[in-house]
Amino acid sequence: MTELERWAGRQRQLFPELVRVGLFGSYATGGYSPGSDIDVLLVVKQSKEPRWFMRAAAFDTSELTVGADLFVYTESEVARMQETSGWFRSILRQMVWID
Repeated sequence: MTELERWAGRQRQLFPELVRVGLFGSYATGGYSPGSDIDVLLVVKQSKEPRWFMRAAAFDTSELTVGADLFVYTESEVARMQETSGWFRSILRQMVWID
């Protein structure tokens, strides 16, 4: 089990609204280099916080040995972005789901 898989499992215990965890970017594609961080998509059922970029503060990444950028979206936001966002569709093509 990888470090990210262990972290994701703990986050699921702490946050029952967490539906899916995915890795994208250079670590997902194998193109990382020293100093690269991990890009992590967190899909939640819903959130009281309306701004996706503020939701990441709830998740403690200090136990990860590599810096992490968290992208926290609700299920409804993910569904909408699949239809409207080329950027989002491109990251989904490279996504490594941590299930």
